[in-house]
Amino acid sequence: MKRSLKIVLSLVATLAIVTTAFLSVSAANHYQNTHTTTFFVHGYGSSYRAEQSMANYMVRHGASTSVVRANVADDGSVTFEGRQAKNAKNPIVEVNYDADHPRRDMNSYGTWLKNVIQADAQKYGTTKVNLVGHSMGNIVILNYLNDNLSDSSLPKLNHYVSLAGGIFPGYNQTDNLKQELPSNVKVLNIYSNYRGGTDTRVPNKNSRNLRSVFKGRTHYREVELHGLTHSQIHESSKVDQLLINFLFK
Repeated sequence: MKRSLKIVLSLVATLAIVTTAFLSVSAANHYQNTHTTTFFVHGYGSSYRAEQSMANYMVRHGASTSVVRANVADDGSVTFEGRQAKNAKNPIVEVNYDADHPRRDMNSYGTWLKNVIQADAQKYGTTKVNLVGHSMGNIVILNYLNDNLSDSSLPKLNHYVSLAGGIFPGYNQTDNLKQELPSNVKVLNIYSNYRGGTDTRVPNKNSRNLRSVFKGRTHYREVELHGLTHSQIHESSKVDQLLINFLFK
């Protein structure tokens, strides 16, 4: 009797392991397998740590098999930490600006993002990119796109995601972007109304100002969440799910 019970328990355990493995493979197969690299760009005064939760979520759910970090020094030079696996699925790069950078004009940060993308392309042969920015990281991305979108030597933009970003009064670095933006680019604008029409730092009306750049020119989608503060947006599983479906399905 005891022997029979052990056999039954062993079979149940084996079945559970096989089922878990099957579900993991099935979940991974829901996502496209491309060599498009996704770059995460953090906000001012932050670091790659603000990007880790989102990147790790994508790896855990089978949407990506490779995460490396691009450290940007105060002179704009780039060094990679980690190595992208050969034939990596939907590789990810966590852009990490030196925490001691002075608050330079955003054109400098945009140039440094270009340095990161060029270095990645030279090292890994990247030809298409997704860009995901949080807070000020979106101004960095907008400046990069405005200055470089027509540069055929750079990887082509596939998707752009703005998290808690926005365009503030007086910002006018989008004229070239509006003219050069390919119609097949997909844009997702995610922001949160924590209370009173703001996420505690960025007013929702400024987040919605992205419409003036992208809506009608490309595939533009806007998602207003509720109850998340400015920093909680990059730690939210709901945001993770929106990202993974938008970028990889």
